[in-house]
This record gives sequence, C-alpha cells and structure tokens, in this order.
Amino acid sequence: SAPLLGERMARIVSSKLTTGSGSSDVEGIITNSVAGVTAASVTAVTADEIIDLTHSVDPAYRVGNAAFIINDSTLEAVRKLKDGDGNYLWQMGNYQAGVPQNLLGYNVVVNQDMDSIATAKMTILFGDMSYFYVRKVGQPAIYIAGERFAPDFGILGYIRLDGMLSNKAAIKHFVQA
Repeated sequence: SAPLLGERMARIVSSKLTTGSGSSDVEGIITNSVAGVTAASVTAVTADEIIDLTHSVDPAYRVGNAAFIINDSTLEAVRKLKDGDGNYLWQMGNYQAGVPQNLLGYNVVVNQDMDSIATAKMTILFGDMSYFYVRKVGQPAIYIAGERFAPDFGILGYIRLDGMLSNKAAIKHFVQA
C-alpha cells in the first residue's frame, strides 16, 4: 500500500543521509562530521563526556538549531545519567505546552540509523543541524512492475538525493573507545 511504500522509502532515505559513505553513495551526516569526543569506555557514556561533546562545538553553533541526534538504545543509557546532585540530565518536556524533550537544554532527535553503543561506533551527534544540506532532485518516482514479478506485481520506488555538511565545525560526533 502507499503508506507502507512511503514509510519504507523514508527509512531508506534516513539511513543514507545518516550513514552514507559518499563514495558512490549519498553523503551521510555521520561520515562527514568530525569527532568531538572519544569516550573512555566502549560500553558507556558519562555525563561529563556529553558536556565535553557540547563544548567541542564552537559556541556560535550551540544556539538556534543545535540539537543532539541519537538512537533509542543510546538514549536509554543517556536518560539514566545524573549530575553531581543526583538530578537527571534528561528533561522530559511537555508537548502539550510546547516544551520539547531536552538534554542539557538542547533538543533531542531520535534517529534509529545512528549507531548503538559499541566499540569504535559514532553514537551521538551534536551541533547546528542547519549546516547539513539535503539536495533532492525531482520528485520520488513510483513504478509498478507487472512483468518481472508475474503473476504478481512489484511496486518500486526511486528517489535521487544527496547530503552535504557545509561546515564541519558546526556538528561533531561522539565516538565510543
């Protein structure tokens, strides 16, 4: 059905724009950003390391569109972090009042295409996301292929796009040891 095809295409686009290699592929935001912090552990993230990640980005890029991008399993670990007074760094927010969830006062975007916590994985992005540009060429195309899949038919979707991080100082990533 159309909604399922649209969702499938959106998930592929998200994957490519997040982790694409740029070598005969879409340039992804992770592969084009530079490391801001390398964790001390392969299996954990600390509150201090997240603070270090925010400060690895120039102050000019920590305002406006600055946000964290993180997958759900890493977010679960981050939500358990507390400051020295025992207060959680994570703030749930109130969507009815227009207050988004935040971490250290910055918006948090959950992107399942980000890596989970593991050795040498880039698990968190932080910075001004307006410096990552996406170029989409034309409209998505949908084809119905009856002959190839006879007696059934196949529905194929096609979209042309690319991404580019225009300023590597604006977005940094967190790398597990």
